[in-house]
Amino acid sequence: VGQLRLKVIRAHDLRNADLGLLPGDVSDPFVVARLGSQEFKTSVISNNLNPVWNSPHFEFNVAEDDQQLTLEVFNSNQWHADDSLGFMEVLVQNLEPNKVHKLVTRLNEGGVVRTDKKLARLEVEVQRVDPRAPQHVAKTRPAGTAHTQQLALAKQGRPVPLPSFHNMGPEAFQAPPRQSELKKGVPDYGSSASRL
Repeated sequence: VGQLRLKVIRAHDLRNADLGLLPGDVSDPFVVARLGSQEFKTSVISNNLNPVWNSPHFEFNVAEDDQQLTLEVFNSNQWHADDSLGFMEVLVQNLEPNKVHKLVTRLNEGGVVRTDKKLARLEVEVQRVDPRAPQHVAKTRPAGTAHTQQLALAKQGRPVPLPSFHNMGPEAFQAPPRQSELKKGVPDYGSSASRL
């Protein structure tokens, strides 16, 4: 059916699952991403409850649209099994094809009651690549792009294209109507001080 491209960006407000015997000793998180039998892992970030991975893109082969991408955050442990800090799921069929979706989702922490009242979240970018679907084209461009391009052309000594007035009638080039009088019989000289 296609591919699923994933980039794990960061997590927010993760739970501390470490013993915390030393100051600053908190969870050492990493993310495991699974789709069917395929699995990818991010690097471990030591002692950080708000880790930033900015991982390389992980690419999954998608066999069927009803597949589910599972992302689970773990605390890395050296001496015993890694602790789950929460997970999120993304249904592949809910993703618009060929569009990058930026998701910031609250993690399911499995009913753990947190005394700090914070909500763990995971931020990812995911794209369902389907060669059969039309390519997604951004409908808007960043403000100022055309102006910036024109300035760059002018600095290079190249001609700057003029704006298009195509499909504009003659009213677009006419000056707005002038008010010749504010009060009957008193000409408008541009300021109230001149009328005194």
